[in-house]
Amino acid sequence: MNYAVELLSKLHSPKPIFIERKSGQTRLTPDVILGAISTELHGYPVGRVIIEARYLNDLAAEKTLSAHILDKVKQEHVAHASIVAHIVYCLVMQKPLHSQRVKLRSLHKQYGGRAKRSQKLISTWRERIKSMERSGNAKLQYMIDRHLDDIEKEKQQLLSYAELKASQSLNCPKCGGTGISANKGCDACDGIGYFKPTRERIYSEFRQMGARITEQDFTRTYQPVITDLVSFYCQCELNAADALENRLMAERTVL
Repeated sequence: MNYAVELLSKLHSPKPIFIERKSGQTRLTPDVILGAISTELHGYPVGRVIIEARYLNDLAAEKTLSAHILDKVKQEHVAHASIVAHIVYCLVMQKPLHSQRVKLRSLHKQYGGRAKRSQKLISTWRERIKSMERSGNAKLQYMIDRHLDDIEKEKQQLLSYAELKASQSLNCPKCGGTGISANKGCDACDGIGYFKPTRERIYSEFRQMGARITEQDFTRTYQPVITDLVSFYCQCELNAADALENRLMAERTVL
């Protein structure tokens, strides 16, 4: 990750950072960083929007980027423009495609941040139900019914959590994005740490979203458009990030 972009991500994390030398001579405060964005990225409007959308979770920037991509796709005069724009947006923002979310959702249900808590609660309630059933006390039926309801609610909450997480990140829930699980390569993501959107996944996204295209159509028409647009937006982001990094390095020198 570009140094400047990394600072931006940390700046907007729950615990904002201050970059400072022990001598106290160099200090990049949030005001300095945000000021650099405002001044330096003025000449990189597309790259700025991508950085704000991808790293700062700016909803307005996300909408702007989505609309910009759709306009670009329409200029290519291809069918299923909204689907192509969706695919480009996901690839640029590094968000899961619909065709990737089923596996991610399953992994989040098993290994996600909420998984252990939910599994423990459900296990506890099931043990209590078994214990009450063994007692043969009819008066405990209302408690059994209550715990059965608790289990169903917890399952639904875990599913909602998993679906949300599966739409946000390509990182592997099992290894936490490290590619290593139980001191060996993660078998869920093949040791990569995330789920790369393959050509087959991109092609299947059209079907997932209700568009019927042939393999030949995809290869000749859609793949080149998607590749060119993703390259364009990635270059815009890179140019903006480099410009911002140079500005912040200059600020550190001045400070």
